[in-house]
Amino acid sequence: MIALAGAVTVLIILWVSRSLTQPIERIVDETKRIREFYLDDASTISSRIVEIHQLAQAEEAMRDGLRSFGAYVPKALARTIVTSGKGGGIGGERRNVTILFTDIEEFTRRAEALIPESVLAELSLYFEAMSRCIHEYGGMVDKFIGDAVMALWNAPMTNPDHAMDACRAVLRCRAVNVQLNAEFALRGHGPVLTRFGLHSGEVVVGNVGSSDRMQYTALGAEVNLASRVEGLNKRYGTQIIATEAVEAQVRDHFLFRSLDLVVPAGTSHVIPLFELVGALDAGADDGASMSAVERCCEWRQAIETYRNRQWGEAHDRFRHFAACCPADRAAALYAERCSRFLAVPPLDDWDGAEHYDTK
Repeated sequence: MIALAGAVTVLIILWVSRSLTQPIERIVDETKRIREFYLDDASTISSRIVEIHQLAQAEEAMRDGLRSFGAYVPKALARTIVTSGKGGGIGGERRNVTILFTDIEEFTRRAEALIPESVLAELSLYFEAMSRCIHEYGGMVDKFIGDAVMALWNAPMTNPDHAMDACRAVLRCRAVNVQLNAEFALRGHGPVLTRFGLHSGEVVVGNVGSSDRMQYTALGAEVNLASRVEGLNKRYGTQIIATEAVEAQVRDHFLFRSLDLVVPAGTSHVIPLFELVGALDAGADDGASMSAVERCCEWRQAIETYRNRQWGEAHDRFRHFAACCPADRAAALYAERCSRFLAVPPLDDWDGAEHYDTK
């Protein structure tokens, strides 16, 4: 009898112990997941022991709060803060990053034709799609500015292939934009055309603001230049413009068209611009077609004659290009320049650059 009672006692102790340790172990596991900022697919933890049940409820509330926090703060930054345990103060560090600015063509006019609720729903769908592409290739959405997106690569997480990933993300955004337009058409809405500007350069990344409200962002002249570059799409009728700082890092992987030499508004240096056409990987979904490669080869020959001041030959080449590609605004623009230079040649110190005084 004594032995039986002892055995029962041991079993009861084991059962009670297991009742305590099982939920505690699950709480520890969930806490580790929260520390790594994995907030989805969490299981509900329950216990008959009041204190453990309350601890599980507190952990669930913390997870829900962090999930909401992650909706207002870039997830890459939120994960860095949570995993490091350091929120940081005002200040930053110098870092070479790739910066993206986007803009929707004639969005103001589009918004005027819709009720505010439709604008909100459409923009939310659009931002969700663009953000997903940016995050897929390691970028961080820095902020939404009206209908525009600003994104960064190589901050806050280090990414040695930031220019490469940024180009892939933008090409993916372009493809998703086409899919979105098909969905908008089903709703009776017109298409959305997104313009993209990419630039790489050294900036200061870190926290800016006040002690009770900070924002992680990038600051510096290179950020302003990226914004100016995006705006130049309107001049050339292009969709994706990248600076030479980006093109030089990834030219073996992507097809570019040498677009122009410019001095954007607010800058003083000549900036070579390129149009990002597609990936050179033939098997990629965003790969450049053979016809695109041939057009870029023809364009390169026209640009070379133009920069060598061979105005007559350049004029004929650009006119031929424009006849083959009537929608190509850049070809028509260069043909007009050649006509102007044939009539009044530029001075001997002509640097080949277009100087812009406005955005």
